[in-house]
Amino acid sequence: MFCPLQPIESNKYYFVKVIANKHIFQVITAIIISIILPFSLQASEKKTEFEVQALLNALGYDIGGIDGIFGAKSKSALVQFENANKIGIALKLEESTTSLLSEKYFGKKFVPINVDWNGNFIVPLDILKEFNLASQKKINFLCGKNPESSANRLNDNLKRPIPLRLSGYNSRMDNRINVPHAEQLSLATIDFSHLATIAMGGISETYTEDAMKLLFYWASGGAFLDTVQCTDSGVLKKECTEWTQQDGQDLSLLKDHGTVQMEMMHLSYGYYMSLANKNVSDPRHIVIQKWFGEFFQRNKSPDMKNLTFGTDHAWSWPKILQNQIEGKSSINLIKSLLNHIDQNVFEDGSIKDRTTRGNRALWYHHDGMKEILVTLEIARRHGLKIPDKLHKKVEKAGELFLKGFQDNSYLDKWAEVAHNAIHEPGYQDFKSSITDMPNNNSWFYIFAYRYPNSTVTDELLSLIYEGQDETLGSKDGQIGFGLGCVYSAINDNILLPQLTDKISTLSFDKVNIIERPKRMTSETETLQVLNVKLTNVSLDGEFMGNPGFSILLDFKNHMYKHSKTYLYRIQFPTKSLKSDALLDVKDCYHITYRENNGQVEALRYLIGNGARFNECILKLMQPKRVEFLKSLENSLPSVIDRGLAHVPDRREFHMLALENAQNQ
Repeated sequence: MFCPLQPIESNKYYFVKVIANKHIFQVITAIIISIILPFSLQASEKKTEFEVQALLNALGYDIGGIDGIFGAKSKSALVQFENANKIGIALKLEESTTSLLSEKYFGKKFVPINVDWNGNFIVPLDILKEFNLASQKKINFLCGKNPESSANRLNDNLKRPIPLRLSGYNSRMDNRINVPHAEQLSLATIDFSHLATIAMGGISETYTEDAMKLLFYWASGGAFLDTVQCTDSGVLKKECTEWTQQDGQDLSLLKDHGTVQMEMMHLSYGYYMSLANKNVSDPRHIVIQKWFGEFFQRNKSPDMKNLTFGTDHAWSWPKILQNQIEGKSSINLIKSLLNHIDQNVFEDGSIKDRTTRGNRALWYHHDGMKEILVTLEIARRHGLKIPDKLHKKVEKAGELFLKGFQDNSYLDKWAEVAHNAIHEPGYQDFKSSITDMPNNNSWFYIFAYRYPNSTVTDELLSLIYEGQDETLGSKDGQIGFGLGCVYSAINDNILLPQLTDKISTLSFDKVNIIERPKRMTSETETLQVLNVKLTNVSLDGEFMGNPGFSILLDFKNHMYKHSKTYLYRIQFPTKSLKSDALLDVKDCYHITYRENNGQVEALRYLIGNGARFNECILKLMQPKRVEFLKSLENSLPSVIDRGLAHVPDRREFHMLALENAQNQ
């Protein structure tokens, strides 16, 4: 489940000034581990204050904002809690009080998570509670699918030299393919966010370790610390320029600096949110936090009087996390952000200087929605309320995005302003599917959760789930973890196939399984087939004959023995179809049937990944066969257990393959 950060160790070493040289950094790393580690480091002084305030706020008491300053309102709220619960002693700011508040909020039967403030700067406590109470099967399905490719790509970085510097961007940033390490850093951030989500959901420790390995490898070598630093005490240096040429082809140190800073911040969000609490005595944490600390020092300071959208709401998100690590308040900054949103999101749903960006208006509006929706969650996390008038404007902005996505010409009246852009009527430079967005997708899920009655929500969810990848929310390189995973897992409007079906189990006398040799279907993909024959099968007392079928297991990893199941399919003959339904099968998704020379030879029922495509073929089948298939799925553990009892190692392998599939 969701596990925010344990008490962050002393930040006394956190912002020590270090010359950005790889060799010096490595020496200091060794000193940190050998000298600092043996000492018992102290948690932030504000930890208990934050925790108590957060829990009091979650319980409905007015504490005036969660800022770590335990003033008159907070003290009054604590006294009210004492009186309401007939506690005979005055509670103090100590761990026992936090435990008591946690027990009251989460319930006696629920083991409370660590509610430490420092790591989780985005997700409100009530959302955190719902996520922890969500079905693990639903979390696994939405948040834990197919991490192998992400893990493999991250591990590939361990075989490559540590990238010390990013340099070569032009002002337009249209030369990324030619910038050394740019693609490597971007992909690593996306893949890391995927594995951070796996860790956050309590799904797999294996992938948690993969994520930790990358951070430690880069941190220990001072990755990207040689990139030109364009700030001095939070202010941009004049010598770091951009757009000195109208065509944007001038080399820009500012773009190099800004890109590295943003990517590092996104990695830090994911780390502090989901990894920093794992094995807190692990010395790698000290090295990783020291490395991130160097980048926090290089951020531009947010200007509360001149806030803009972009760069994580004008560098505000990094500052909020940094403040929490240091035990400082961000309330005034967050209030300024709310005011900025209110002033720059208009009644018609357009966003100032975003929806007016010519051919890129839809993208800029979309990016603005990400910052708006996430910032609102940050405000809630800090105990602030969102004004009703702002809700209406945000909902309208969501409607504008959807209409503009469905019909680009809808945006023309705003896009034609062509703010810092060119405009072609009826055209927007945007992806054709919103499921093809490993970045900036979190706001879809937050919007769907926060505005369930909006006319936008149903269509938005439909667009999310129309593509093959139903796990869009399991990663977001712009957030550092799959924030969408959290909000989709607790959204009652997102119903998963087969989670609520009440299905009978089959009874049978005998089972015979023949395991066909595995075969490579490509350089990386492996197929395993089981031919199964059941004898004297009955369903709810009705005799079903002696059915035969095949189980097809696809592994998208040439390391067959260690690969998780990618596709798990039951293949069965077409006689299960209703009369005259064969011609309609080809209207279904191609992985649900087998075709030979233009003729459909067999049907395929999927378990786990791709299961939502079953509905198409199920509609074409005889009702009794539908019931049989679902019952067969429910009975597969027994089928495999009995059919492979004579070969324990293969039985264990196939039971694990089934479990992997069911949890996807």
